Amino acid sequence: MTRRRNTVGWDWLNTRDAFVGTEGIPGLTRMEYRCNIVQFDLSGKITDRIYEAEKGELAWPRNSSWDDKYLLFMIQREADPIKHPFEGLASMVSLAVMDLEQRKVVVNIDSVGRFPNLSIEESP
Repeated sequence: MTRRRNTVGWDWLNTRDAFVGTEGIPGLTRMEYRCNIVQFDLSGKITDRIYEAEKGELAWPRNSSWDDKYLLFMIQREADPIKHPFEGLASMVSLAVMDLEQRKVVVNIDSVGRFPNLSIEESP
């Protein structure tokens, strides 16, 4: 299994010479793909995995606190489009806040909304 990095949406941390971004881990199906939150150094090398996503879970960093103690991030869980057709087209998004020193999610707000666009795997 090959790992690849998604270079979209890197954020520079406020108190460290580092970036926070995502690492995409492909799977055989859409339900196995996952997206971790990682820390990069200035050369682009991964120095730390901040959040390890489960299969079918996509996590994206949004904002860190001014002192880089907390990280606000979004989580999208892929749903099986055969079992849950509407959820398969527009997945629910959750918000989470992680304490970066303790490596623990301290706030989780489940299912806050849907992405405004549809995710279509093939041309209609």
